[in-house]
Amino acid sequence: MTTALDSLAALLLLRGRRAGVDLMCAITATDLAANWYAAYGIQHIGVSAQPGLLRLAAFTLLVLVTGPFVRARLAPAPG
Repeated sequence: MTTALDSLAALLLLRGRRAGVDLMCAITATDLAANWYAAYGIQHIGVSAQPGLLRLAAFTLLVLVTGPFVRARLAPAPG
């Protein structure tokens, strides 16, 4: 399912739609939440054992901070 949503977000972004940015932000935020829960809630491991989680958190922050600026420059949904 994630691959389908990622592909849909990419298609919407390529078409210059704001919904692509919205979907991208939602996908990235939920991906971080799921990975964070898996690392700390299930496996009970620290950040040093999961350096990829820090990179994902930084990427999510980048996406969420730049998303509104990109969204403002894209076309609204037709109709």
